[in-house]
Amino acid sequence: MEDVPAGKAMVVFAVDAPGGVFDTFTTRIGLDGTWLGATRARQYISFAVEPGAHHLCAGFQGAALANLDNPVALHSLHAEAGRTYYFRLRVYRFGGGIGITSLEAMDEDEGKMIVESTARSVFKMNK
Repeated sequence: MEDVPAGKAMVVFAVDAPGGVFDTFTTRIGLDGTWLGATRARQYISFAVEPGAHHLCAGFQGAALANLDNPVALHSLHAEAGRTYYFRLRVYRFGGGIGITSLEAMDEDEGKMIVESTARSVFKMNK
């Protein structure tokens, strides 16, 4: 994982989902009302943010949305320069349906473990 740029904070976002059907879903990640990128199950992305208050969101992209119990997960963040923040989208199957429980903050130890055990997703930032 890359270093935190000077004067900024780093956000690391992982999708924690079992394999199988979830491998086909793309998860979009947004910050402050703008979609930044996307990733898949057992992958993570990271991006730098300015210090201050931010709003994160995540949700499945495309046709998968029709089957979701909770299509978007939200979390607020007050970023401090020089810090890294880890978040995880937990995805579960409930009976015949699929549901997103929530977007959860992780502590540094758990965040580093998730990063080490998942693949980095390469994406291009939307402008």
